[in-house]
Amino acid sequence: MTVKQNKARYFNSIMPGVNHKWAAKALNMQINPDAGPDLIDSNKIVEIKFAVTPNKKNHIKWTVLEHQLSYEKKHPNKKAFWGIGTYHIKQPPSTIKTKDPKELESLVISRELFIVNWNWINQFTSYHNQGETQQSKWDHNLRHPKKTLLPSVMETYKVKKGLIHLTENVDKNYFLCLE
Repeated sequence: MTVKQNKARYFNSIMPGVNHKWAAKALNMQINPDAGPDLIDSNKIVEIKFAVTPNKKNHIKWTVLEHQLSYEKKHPNKKAFWGIGTYHIKQPPSTIKTKDPKELESLVISRELFIVNWNWINQFTSYHNQGETQQSKWDHNLRHPKKTLLPSVMETYKVKKGLIHLTENVDKNYFLCLE
């Protein structure tokens, strides 16, 4: 593994918490303190996925671990959604040295979060991925939803530092805090 890959992996391990905090505030939800979906409240769960843009490959996709699809069944009294997002930052991830969440947030220019019906993910094929480096080992079943296949946006809400889009087949009554 190259140094550049290590930096990217490191950045990818610290930035989700910053994005989850933003999404929780924007959606008036709590970050889940337990294993399971990222955000939770009294009537819904939201599993959050973010991708930094622009990226070198010039296309946007996210990684979903297959076991995350079970979150809906583990919370049968709550409506489940995916929060699929992008964010723009002031500098390339490989140049970011800080671990401080406030400093990381200050580097974010803007975000877009698409709230998607839970079953939308089923269109993406699961595949097995395993490997090993000197620093890590992995063995997962993954899905890679793509931005080009997001459902149509039905409503958009401007929030601090970003936009929240409610997509097709999302009941806006679960997100009245946005109005």
